[in-house]
Amino acid sequence: MSNSQPRSAAPAVGPDAAADTRIGLAWVGPLLSTAVTLPLALFAHFLVVLGASGVEDQSGSPASLPIGIFRYGLLVPFCLLWIAWALVRHPGLSNRRTLCSFSAPLSVLLLAVAVLSFMG
Repeated sequence: MSNSQPRSAAPAVGPDAAADTRIGLAWVGPLLSTAVTLPLALFAHFLVVLGASGVEDQSGSPASLPIGIFRYGLLVPFCLLWIAWALVRHPGLSNRRTLCSFSAPLSVLLLAVAVLSFMG
């Protein structure tokens, strides 16, 4: 009788194995950033519209300039989210992916504060 025990499969070795493990959880940062940024942008848009309804321009109608500035300004966080999701496939650029993931919700906050302070 032999005392041979069954061997488990050896883990893959090489550059492909390291890339597979890093890509495995690379989507978590952009997913959390998206889950925070989209509701935050919706809430900030509600605040800007509500704040603009109380401000009148020279003709007496509600001011639409802050709403337009906010809507076009939302391109920045949405582009940051798009870049973060695009960098998921590149494990060597994880620092940039993390930076874009953290910057997207912060840019929504900064944009909302800037537009609300612009209204007075």
